[in-house]
Amino acid sequence: AESDLPTFRALRGKLPWPANSLISVEKCAAAMTRGIEKRSRRVYVPRSVALVNAGRALLTSPLADLVVGRQARKLVPSLEQEVTALGRQHMKHTPR
Repeated sequence: AESDLPTFRALRGKLPWPANSLISVEKCAAAMTRGIEKRSRRVYVPRSVALVNAGRALLTSPLADLVVGRQARKLVPSLEQEVTALGRQHMKHTPR
């Protein structure tokens, strides 16, 4: 797809690691075959995706909600005031 679709190539290049990694079809098939043989519940290809999956649990935890909520309570009102001062309220730009 990358050789045929320049826009796809550019889009993939903007993705963060490991989402921008490329794995050959052969390596992917070999990993899936090993996973099936071992009756694995999950197969990560590339393996770095396992880190993202592990981090996802932390980012969606009650602890993360507390941290993000505390910051949001401080920052969202200020952000809303700044947006209002610039005349960029959401309702002004929403078609009815």
